[in-house]
Amino acid sequence: MPSTDTRITIPNFMASWPSSGKGWPWDATPHVESESIKAESEQWMRSYDGIEGAFVDKIIRGRFPDIACLIYGHQTREHCLLQALIMLHFFVIDEVTDHEGDAAVREKADAMARALRNPDSLASMPADTWVGVRMAADISARYHAIGTRTSWQFFVDTFVDYLDGVVDEAAARDKPILSRAGYLALRTKTIGVLPGMAMALIECELQPGFLDLDVAKSLMGLTVLILIHQNDMYSFDKERARGEDGHNGVRVLMEERGLGVQEAMDCLGRETGDLVRQFVRLCENLPRLEDETNDEHFRVVRDGCVSWIIGMEVWYTQVTSRYGMQNLDKDRSYRPAQC
Repeated sequence: MPSTDTRITIPNFMASWPSSGKGWPWDATPHVESESIKAESEQWMRSYDGIEGAFVDKIIRGRFPDIACLIYGHQTREHCLLQALIMLHFFVIDEVTDHEGDAAVREKADAMARALRNPDSLASMPADTWVGVRMAADISARYHAIGTRTSWQFFVDTFVDYLDGVVDEAAARDKPILSRAGYLALRTKTIGVLPGMAMALIECELQPGFLDLDVAKSLMGLTVLILIHQNDMYSFDKERARGEDGHNGVRVLMEERGLGVQEAMDCLGRETGDLVRQFVRLCENLPRLEDETNDEHFRVVRDGCVSWIIGMEVWYTQVTSRYGMQNLDKDRSYRPAQC
């Protein structure tokens, strides 16, 4: 539905987040080597045959390696670089599959899943193998070289689930807008946060059942929902201008409840603010797990979730030129591309 709003305000859903200096585990200070990490990840991407320079330029302009530097800047340079490569891989997948049918996307997803599970396959791949498949094999080999066996299993399982979600998204692209429940079920797979949580645990040999603990699932589940809504609010204007907002939570609310853009933004902002408050309460009242190893790993998960929420907020509002959110005024409002 067309909007009559001449300015749109993105709600301040982070209003209840504790201010810095209150004992929280991470701040948004970029990695000291962030420029070299960004340069090396760009060089990695340009090293692949079969990928056009203009396509690489488009992705580099999006400043996706900055995400890794913001979220993983407290880890080793090697880990941060690997996540920067993963972020570039995500957006190669996103840019290409957004314009293909579900059969073609399924073929690519299955090939990437095989490459992830068998990194040695890179050496025998034909030169004309799609670049996303070759990237997947390279990322797999790099992870195997520095990560634990159990964190790797978490990573590959959630990455393959993400790929399945990309296929489902392609199949739903030309169909009526999904229900809210259907949209969130799909977006939980395609948001790509859980492979990132595996990266946070890359040095941890996880004990059986750790990922099924209620407290760990609560932290990660809240984080995933917050990040879905956060992305929807910040990306809505860009997606609407390109006619790609059919799979955006703001549009889903507009269609399902008969709301205007600002009404849907406000509704989603209130819901996200409630989720943020739940997350903060959980972090401030963090239970102590009886098993010392599980407890240590649980706190790694907590720190990773905090890093993702804050890091993405910084990226959307201060770093990326992809969404133009640096143009938000002091009231967090902007002039929509289409009124």
